[in-house]
Amino acid sequence: MYTNRIFITGITKFAQLSVFSALNNLEDITFDSNYATICGFTEREIQKYYNSELDVVLSILKNPDKFGPTFTRKLLIERLVKWYDGYSWNGIDSVMNPVSLQQFFRFQSFDNYWSRSGGTNFINEMNIKDDIFKKIFHEKTTFKGSVDVQDAGNADPTAIMLQSGYLTVRSQKISNDVSRLYLTVPNKEVGLAIMKNYIDLKITPIIEHETENFNIKTCKKFSEAFFKRQSDEAGSYLHSLFSCIPHSLHLPFEAFYHSLLFSIFRSADVDVEPEVDKAKGIIDLVIHSPDYGIMITEIKYAKSEVEINDNNKNNVKKITEKDRRQLDSSIMEAFKKILDQEYLSPYKGSDIPIYAVAIAVCGRSHVKIRSYPAGELLNNPSIYLADKNIGSSGDSPAKDISAKSSAPKRPRSQKPLPWTSKRWCIRILRQLFWMPIAVIVELLH
Repeated sequence: MYTNRIFITGITKFAQLSVFSALNNLEDITFDSNYATICGFTEREIQKYYNSELDVVLSILKNPDKFGPTFTRKLLIERLVKWYDGYSWNGIDSVMNPVSLQQFFRFQSFDNYWSRSGGTNFINEMNIKDDIFKKIFHEKTTFKGSVDVQDAGNADPTAIMLQSGYLTVRSQKISNDVSRLYLTVPNKEVGLAIMKNYIDLKITPIIEHETENFNIKTCKKFSEAFFKRQSDEAGSYLHSLFSCIPHSLHLPFEAFYHSLLFSIFRSADVDVEPEVDKAKGIIDLVIHSPDYGIMITEIKYAKSEVEINDNNKNNVKKITEKDRRQLDSSIMEAFKKILDQEYLSPYKGSDIPIYAVAIAVCGRSHVKIRSYPAGELLNNPSIYLADKNIGSSGDSPAKDISAKSSAPKRPRSQKPLPWTSKRWCIRILRQLFWMPIAVIVELLH
């Protein structure tokens, strides 16, 4: 009796360094397309082998207190793919996380099961630099040869992240006989886990550190103004909180502000639910208050026209007119999404006051907050379009900019002709007046 083959998976791969006593003569099939779907489940396999389980979960999620009767099997599959799919080693075929999938069928709920198994402890242990977090949420390029780990103590974080499930292959290209991998976060579950860990590791200590502007007291003042629907005041507090985050820790992603706001509310001892699944979409934050009601909150982020001064990264420049218009546009986009995705429908008939809240962030810290009672917004869906407060933001006094932007601006290429101005007309008349006198003088000579 002897062993013909051994299949090893679920471990971090290190390069075979020794030809003697170390484990060697291994054939690495990680990036072999013939075995691209050997671990995990494809979407087709889920529908084939988990047909009865899908029916059971669908019947539960169709309940009115869940997603409602409009939730279909197609939407269920799409949501499973968004949450748990995306793991790929060739950039073509992808599989779902089998552990998270089993947990989903057990609890009949979309949740972050990956982080509960200790998935994000690696970030703390590796002491990853801040710029790596920014690259995680962009397609980061690496050569195929660099994904092998030669020394665990001095390992490239990119290689470890790929092997441990933080990153996956989005695409693969060959240039000059060299295979280049484009890596990205595989799915929503992993992205949320990484962002939450980043906020807890890097941002929360700043929030809880007693400073003049950025402390627990400020978080509580913001929460109080938020629940009282004092939008400009709440926006001012939020602007102060955001402004105190070091430039190196800022991530230019909407998901960053989702997690950041969750952390701020949590620091103020507020009951807040992040990423609440509904039939047609996912609510960014559902915030509960026994005194004021439930705030259904949608968050929008856009980059600012004028970003941070490179010479002084802690200096946030004043908001521009273009940024104000961007905040207005984001507010409208947020309310439109709340209505289109029917986020307020599950709360109809509730005895508790329900509010729809839009939070717009432009650049690192420019903030605008607007809210409406759910009934008022549902009865008049276009009410936010006629809001006279559109044009004001939390980091500056309320200001109506409609008058400045009402007149169409002349394109740069259509400059006024010189003789159409009053100054040019006067110059021409003067020339015409002096010309006869000059001719007479010339004749006298």
